[in-house]
Amino acid sequence: MIRTSICQFSLVAIFALLVIPGCGGPEVVVDPKASESAPVNGKEQIKKTLESIASSGSGGSACGGVRDGLMALKNTSDAQLADQLLAELAELEALQDSEEIKAKAAAMAGQL
Repeated sequence: MIRTSICQFSLVAIFALLVIPGCGGPEVVVDPKASESAPVNGKEQIKKTLESIASSGSGGSACGGVRDGLMALKNTSDAQLADQLLAELAELEALQDSEEIKAKAAAMAGQL
């Protein structure tokens, strides 16, 4: 009886040692540059980024780049437009539905 229990325990332990390491997936490598929001400068770059958001329906870190670009635009003769777009960007960042994100980003890009 004890011999059977030891044998069963040994089989279970060997099985666990063979199976458990195989449960991990491939190693995920994260590119640190990809997670940073790239600064977006100039109206054309802001517009291209907003159009990209409008096509994907996902803002994510791109919104941070748009914010930086709009803050830079605020220091030019387009300060009023920058203020208006910054307010709309806050609304865009609060949206969850991809179709609403697409519509809002496209409308913002149309103003540039």
